Amino acid sequence: MIPAEAEAVDISIVICTVDRFALADRTIESVLRQRIPLDMNVELIVVDNSSAALSRERIEARARTSPLPLRYVHERRPNISHARNAGIAAAQGGLVAFLDDDTQAQPDWLCHMIDVLIGNDGDIVVGPSYPDFEGGKAPRWDFDGRYYTRDQFLPDGAEITHGATCNILIRRNTCLTDTPVFDPQFGRTGGEDSDFIARQGKRGRRILWCATGVVTEFQPFDRMTIQFRTRRFFHTSQTHVRVALKNSESRLPTALRHMVTGLFQVCLFFIPYLLSSRIQAPALVKARFSFATGLGKLSWPLHRPSY
Repeated sequence: MIPAEAEAVDISIVICTVDRFALADRTIESVLRQRIPLDMNVELIVVDNSSAALSRERIEARARTSPLPLRYVHERRPNISHARNAGIAAAQGGLVAFLDDDTQAQPDWLCHMIDVLIGNDGDIVVGPSYPDFEGGKAPRWDFDGRYYTRDQFLPDGAEITHGATCNILIRRNTCLTDTPVFDPQFGRTGGEDSDFIARQGKRGRRILWCATGVVTEFQPFDRMTIQFRTRRFFHTSQTHVRVALKNSESRLPTALRHMVTGLFQVCLFFIPYLLSSRIQAPALVKARFSFATGLGKLSWPLHRPSY
């Protein structure tokens, strides 16, 4: 049940997309299916981050029959931070939610997220994301989908220190005050959400977990490989160090700490990493990802755009 004081809150839901029409349509449909109290004002904003405005006609046509106000925004600069910032600039709500264009929100997702935010006097609420595998089955080397799951396994309202913007609800007047809100230096590598949450944590904002605010994330076949996940661990680790350095008051000790940890991981997991190319046992797969994480910590100055 939504608390009474939340019923008059305006909410903007922002979806950023690039050339993924079918997936974005599913995300939009999941928002339009939300169970929303009649006296709650909700709008949906779709930010097209393609240079040629490829989604304009589809979104504007859908807006004409949408049960919620649906607006199209074009951000031609290829950078997810620019796209998120464009969505914030267009949003009119006092609360702003983000969903990725390959996710689908459960019908009560928004109600649960607002309930946790308002009921616990929060500034940011983050929810879990579970995989929706193409073909309906997890890969054999990850039979329970743990490497594709974002879940902190905490109860509703628990305070957290990190999260992702694939499933997030943010209070505008306390958290969306920077210019820009999302840092463009992370917009082609990932990590713009980690940097955003790290900044809010340093300012004492209340960042909460909503276990019941569930979304699913589509995982196509080309992402269901050990090679793809290895690259993702490597790039995520590089980004983790860059975010830590940006938000650290002692950059050199922070860099050295991460690089020493990375060197230890590389040395410890090098042999299992080599074995994992032929043997896809769970322990070796885990070691392979630990090796990639360590290598990312060592090589963070050499990061390259990955989107």
